[in-house]
Parts: sequence; structure tokens; C-alpha cells
Amino acid sequence: AVADEALQLSGDTLRSFAYVLDVGDGAAVDELWSRIGVDVAPLEVSVVVANAGLALVQPLAEAESREGIKRTLDTNILGCIWPSRALLRSRLAGLPSNSDAAIVLLASVLGQLGAAGLSAYCASKWALLGFAESLRLEIREGLSHPGIGKLGVMTVCPYVVNTGMFLGDFARDTKTGPLWRRCCAFLRVCAFPTMDAEGVADSIVEQMVHPKGSSLHRLPPLLFVPRLAGYVAPLLRMLPYGLQDIV
Repeated sequence: AVADEALQLSGDTLRSFAYVLDVGDGAAVDELWSRIGVDVAPLEVSVVVANAGLALVQPLAEAESREGIKRTLDTNILGCIWPSRALLRSRLAGLPSNSDAAIVLLASVLGQLGAAGLSAYCASKWALLGFAESLRLEIREGLSHPGIGKLGVMTVCPYVVNTGMFLGDFARDTKTGPLWRRCCAFLRVCAFPTMDAEGVADSIVEQMVHPKGSSLHRLPPLLFVPRLAGYVAPLLRMLPYGLQDIV
């Protein structure tokens, strides 16, 4: 499907390529990166969007497969680290680099909150936010290498996206459980309806096409989609733990 879409996008002024790999395999990412460099030459890769994701939707005690947990963590966190590292190293190899570039990492609102039955997924998204912030500071302070140049890091935290990953888990409480829990779940679904992937993609592109100062390296560190979702975690943390669990 990806190959067909890439073919449709290709034209007289645009070339598209499709590749298949395990993003959690660092060696495979490095190998593919070298191939991409040949395919797009004499141009260079200026934007990396790491959006591969998996969700193991079940309580930890019921997760019989260690492989499912490991694959979730490998895909969600290492699948962002390896492409980011590849871009950094490619810019180092081409010193000095004054071109504008960006790394866009797809996290989640659940990178700031916990969710029952999604322990491995939430752990990976919390880790991703820590990685993104650390990487951004490394670049800003020149610790990665001053020759990396103008490189921005933006982490996107959407609410529930209609990708089939959760299969209605966030709407389930509106139909089962005590009345007070169903009411809270109903209000939550009304305030934050499930979004289409295209809508999230449009929000990302809007930031990249019209970023602050018209420069990719000036992208905002965090992008919440919808923007109101950025207030959820801070407001919840102001409540006693008992009320947090209810909401």
C-alpha cells in the first residue's frame, strides 16, 4: 500500500520512494539511510518524521508474550532514536552544514499520563518525551556537535487517533461501569473526540510550512493536537490522586 501511494505521488517535479524495514533495528536503519542518500542525491534528507507505533492493549499481568512488550518498546522508542541518530550523523559527515533541518517525533498525550491496560505503550511514550527534550538540549547547547547546524526537534502529542490501534478502548467506559464513570468518560469523549490521522498530519505540516521565523530549527518543542490536550495533564496533576483516577 505504501509503495502504491509513493508511486502515485511521483511525477515530473516530485520523486517518491517506499522502503520496508524494522525501525527498531539500528543496523537496518543505518543501512537504509545510506541507500536513501544515494536515491535522493544530490539532495539531502532535511526532515525525519518518526511516526511508527505499536500498542499492546492488555493488563501487564495478562501479557503472556515478552516479545509483544519488547516489540512495543523497540518500535515506539528505538524506532525514533535510530532515525534521529542517522540524521545527526549524516549532517556531521557533511560538515559544515548550514541547511535547515528538523526531527519530528510522534508521541502521545499518554506520554504525560498513565492508562490502565496500556503500561508498555505509556512507558514508551514517556521515554520518548524524555529523549526528545534531551536531544533538543544537546543540539541547542552544541553538545552533539556544533557542526550539526540548524536542526529543530518537535514532539507531537495527539489525543486518540483513529488508526485502529486501540479499537475503541477509550470509548468503552461510556457504555460500561458505574454511572459516575460513564459520565466522566462521556464528557472526556465529547471534549476530545477521536481524530483522523490526516488531521494530525495537517497540523504537523502547518507548523513546518509556517514555523516561527520561517525556519525548521525554530519549530515548537511540543505540539499538542488538539491544542486543548496540552492542558489535560497539568490540570489533572492539580487534583488529589483519588480524583485523578476517577477522571
